[in-house]
Formats: sequence, C-alpha cells, structure tokens
Amino acid sequence: MDDFFEDKNKTDETPKVKVGDKEYTQDELSGLVGLGETAKEYETKWNRPIKEFYPDYTKKSQRLAELERKEAERAQIAEEQLKREQVDKDKELAERQEAGKLTPEEQRSFAIKQAKELGLVTREEFESEVDKRVARYRTGEKLIDDTRVAIDEFKEKYGVNSTVDDVLKYMDENGFRKPEKALKDMFEPQVDKWKEEQIKKLRPEGFFSQDTGTAGAKEPPKREPITKDKLKEAIRNSLFRSRGI
Repeated sequence: MDDFFEDKNKTDETPKVKVGDKEYTQDELSGLVGLGETAKEYETKWNRPIKEFYPDYTKKSQRLAELERKEAERAQIAEEQLKREQVDKDKELAERQEAGKLTPEEQRSFAIKQAKELGLVTREEFESEVDKRVARYRTGEKLIDDTRVAIDEFKEKYGVNSTVDDVLKYMDENGFRKPEKALKDMFEPQVDKWKEEQIKKLRPEGFFSQDTGTAGAKEPPKREPITKDKLKEAIRNSLFRSRGI
C-alpha cells in the first residue's frame, strides 16, 4: 500500500537546474551554454565585447539602406536628365532641319526618327526582320527533312508509316522537339512488338522460361521419381550386362 501511494504522488515534471534566481531544464541550460561559447569565440576573434556587435550591425545596415536609397535617387535623376536632354536635342534638330542647316548624317538620323514615330519600317529594321524570317525558314526546312528521314527509318524498321504533316502536328500538340521521339511515342505498340520479336530471336532453341509459359508451349519431360525397387532393378540389369547374360 505504501508503494501504491508513493507512485500516485510522483510527478512527470522535467528536473530543472537552478542558476541564481532562475530555473532551467537541462536542454535550456545546454542551449545557453552553447550560445555563451559562441559569443566568447567571437569576442576573442574580433577583440570586442559581444554587446557592441548588434548596435554596430544596426548602424551599418541603416547606413547601407541610406546609400542604396541615395543611389536609386541619383539613378532616377540621371534618367530624367537624359530624357530632358534628348527632348532638347530633338527640338534643336527639328529647328535646324526647318532652317536647312542639318548635316547629311543629321538629316539621316532625323529621317529615321520621324519614320519610327510614323510607324514606318527603316532599312535596318527591314533587313533585321528578313534575317530572322530566313533563319526561321531554314530551321523549318531542316525539321521537315529530318522528319522525312525519320519516317522512312521507322517504316523500314518497324513497318509503320506516317506523313510529315501528321508527325509535325503530333510534335506541336505533345511538346516533342525531335521527330524520332514523336514517332516512337506515336507507334509505341509497334515498337514494343518489334523489340519482343528481337528478344525471341536471341533465345536459343529449347530454352524455356518458367515466367513466360504460354498455352500450347512445349514443356520439358518430367523426371519420374527413383524408387527403391527401380534402383534394385537397374543394378541387377547392370550386373547381367556385365556378365553377358
């Protein structure tokens, strides 16, 4: 009975260690000791008390934020200044153009600027667009040629057939970039069947697999169990043969 009452009076409180006026668990105390060791290490390394670190860090962070703000303001002011200078330059250019005082190069620049404002295409823009379209055409032409080659290869190897338009459409709808991969996905059953046939050709004759048995397949003859009587008979026959009986 004493043991019964003693067990009921027990508590599940985690034991604590008292340090000064405060109590800490073992985990809390270990954490504080670890922080203290880290602080001591930095104080020794930088030869400064730990209490000076945070105020110094705060001052530097504020200083950095102030510099970033001023740099952003300077960049904005510089951009606005460039815009104003460009407006003044354009205005001066227009006045000189009306007075017929532009140099040939200035006249060309002025004409290009006016063309852009009117939505016209300059020679440089036209040539650039032509180059882009030619590059796209050549890329498309090569893709068509590669698709034709892939179709012929799949037809010869797997016995399947398709058209360039069908393959290109399938590539576009399913995110394929190479016609070979698109054809492999389009004719996956035929490709898998061809692979199975190649594996069968590699198997030696008379090879049987327990995992791939099929109806009607030949099975190796089962060996009859050797009994005591059959063993005696075999020994007796062997003795008779050796004596010429």
